[in-house]
Amino acid sequence: MMTPRDKSAEWHGIARAYGMMAQEVGHVMAATTIYNEILAQGPEMAWHVLKQHGRTLPVLSALIVDGKSSEQICKRIHDLTNNLAPILHNKQVIICVGAEAAWLDCATIAYPDKQFYIMPHAQDANIDRFLTNYASNVSIYKNFDLTPLAGTASAIVVFAFNVGFATFHTYPIACRIIGSDTRQSFADIIALDLLECTIPYFPYDFVEIGFDEVTQIVSRRQQNRRALQWTSQAFA
Repeated sequence: MMTPRDKSAEWHGIARAYGMMAQEVGHVMAATTIYNEILAQGPEMAWHVLKQHGRTLPVLSALIVDGKSSEQICKRIHDLTNNLAPILHNKQVIICVGAEAAWLDCATIAYPDKQFYIMPHAQDANIDRFLTNYASNVSIYKNFDLTPLAGTASAIVVFAFNVGFATFHTYPIACRIIGSDTRQSFADIIALDLLECTIPYFPYDFVEIGFDEVTQIVSRRQQNRRALQWTSQAFA
């Protein structure tokens, strides 16, 4: 029988693995992978992790509280990706603000004709290893100046967590990307609600921004285009 000390040691190993994965492939992929490992040990282990360590890894906690299987989570992301078709059908370039592999795995299959530029959310991520999972239409974009990619044929995608009535959380890099100059240069700045569930603890790894920073919030169930107080010059 595993002792409390054994469980503690095992958890610290899981936490380290999660941290490394989240930096490289994003929080959703990391949380889903670790979630599967926890569920394999039974529901008691899942609730032990939530009670003892939930505040440390809030995205993983959200999956535990939501109670969906990893297959259901993947189905959510698949449906969400398909819902983007009306927006992306005339786009050539998709700029992802954060390396969220859980969505990119679906998107590159659904839209093989698009060029994806990934702006990593972690500076020390292993970029070369990340790119080995994708074809030549996926590349890393390290320049914070998006002017060369601007226009109506391009769309910016940010990953939305803990979507509320007027705000959502996302990767901190978004604060450096979605400024007034960017909003004037891109017709579509899309926030994707990947989890569609509430994060039970404050997600310290993310920042909170308002709906008015993007053109639309897209979930699996609906596309909600917000009434904006600004007009993109990309339409001109």
